[in-house]
Order: sequence, then C-alpha cells, then structure tokens
Amino acid sequence: MREIKGMTDPSRFLADRQHLPYRLSSGHSFSDARLYIGSGTHGLEVVVARSASTPVRSELLDAWKSRRAQRAAPVVLVVLHPTGAALCGATGEKPPIYEGLDVGQSERLCHEALAQPDRHAALRFLAQALPSLETALPGLNNEGLLALHELQQGIPSRGDWPEARRKAERTVGKRDERLLKALGFQIERLDNLTSLLRSGGTRTALAVMLRDTESPESGSDRFNSLSPISYAFKKADDEGLSWVVVVQGNRLRLYATAVNAGVGRRGRTETYVECQPTLLS
Repeated sequence: MREIKGMTDPSRFLADRQHLPYRLSSGHSFSDARLYIGSGTHGLEVVVARSASTPVRSELLDAWKSRRAQRAAPVVLVVLHPTGAALCGATGEKPPIYEGLDVGQSERLCHEALAQPDRHAALRFLAQALPSLETALPGLNNEGLLALHELQQGIPSRGDWPEARRKAERTVGKRDERLLKALGFQIERLDNLTSLLRSGGTRTALAVMLRDTESPESGSDRFNSLSPISYAFKKADDEGLSWVVVVQGNRLRLYATAVNAGVGRRGRTETYVECQPTLLS
C-alpha cells in the first residue's frame, strides 16, 4: 500500500501493469507520461504523468482533452505531484477533476478500473467510485446504520484502531469470498445463494454474493424473483442471524436484521453501511 502523498515517480504507479510510452501534446508542463489500456474494444485508457508542482485545473483538462480527442475510449488522467495526485476523467465535455488525492488511493482506483472486462464495466465502476472521492470518507457510504460523526471522529481514537488498520490492509485487492476470508471469517455454504459467516467459531452473519450485473435492491430470477437483499433477510431471519453481508466484487454492504436498527430510522433494506476498500485512503 502506498500512502505517501509525495510519491511522484510514474514508474512506481501501477508498476505491476504493462504500459506504453506516451508523449503529451506540447504546451503542457507534465512529464514522464505512461499509457495503460484496459480490456475490450475501445478499452479504458489511463494516462499517468508527473508534475513538479500542483497542476492547475485548466492544464489538467487540456491534457485530458488532447488524449480523449472525441474518441470512444474513456480516458482517466492522473498527474502525480509533490503533495499528492490529481485526477481528471473519464468522459464528457467537462469531466470532473479531483485534486489533493492520496497516491495509493488513486493507484488502487486505476488498477480496479483497468481490471474491468470492458469499457462499459469500467465506466460503471468509475461512476460509482469517483463521486466518493469528494465525500468526507471516500470509500464509505453510510446509509443511516452508523453515526457519521462517530465514524469520522470517535472510531479513529479507539485503542484498537491501529490493530484494526493492520487487519484491514489484508483486504486490499481481494474480491468476493477472498475478501471475506481476508477479514477473518470462516465461510459455510447454507444454500446455492447464501453462506454462513463464522468468527472464532461463532455464527456471526449471513453472506450473499452478487454478480457484477446484479443490484441488491432489484428483483432477480436467480433469487426467485426477489431482490437479493430481501432473499438474504428472509434467510437470515430463518437462521436467527443479526447481520447480513452483501459482497459484490470488492464492495461490501453490512445490514442489521433488527427492525429499526441504526440511527436513520429507515426500513431494513434501506439501512446499511457500504465499504469499498479500493477507495479507502
């Protein structure tokens, strides 16, 4: 994991992926550019470059436009500079620009986007992931299950926080069942759609694994026309479990089965906290 904001060497960014040399158009102060191309026709392109100082937004946009050039391939531009990273992309006439990003966070986001099977999947991932970068807690979406102030201020001051951070590092790059195992759960199959999670031998939660094209809230033939979360709640109630964990790739959602759980006082299916380890700083 790279958490050092001042890492400005593009050769160390996405170092495990093959790249192509790339020359930025004249008039830009960025240097040492590298081009990474994702899978599929008109696959996602990620351009990584270096800047000696914090780049201005207009220069980021100009450099992005010169590569995109109204082609079908979406483009993400990442510029590393002494205090962090700036990102621009991936589509549109005026794509969003994100500044002051953590370098490791930016690298993991690009790695996950490039790993998608085609540009459509990459764009879906980026549409979900990029807005999170502008929130107080990137990678965490709290829908009324926990107190946001406690997440921001209270939990990091707990005595067990350093150990929790060390454990969490094992989840980076993990997906589906490997993600649950990295968190320390033992997994037992309940039926062809759900699993039982044990922690230290204790029955802890019910887990359901979603395919990339499925939504937790939408009805699915695979779940007998129920939504995956409705199916999971029924199964968890039958098993007397207090928690439901929904896993989709590298995204986790945690639901409580108790009625009126959480601080938001919403229905069970609307109250959860979602975590995407890729985006955590």
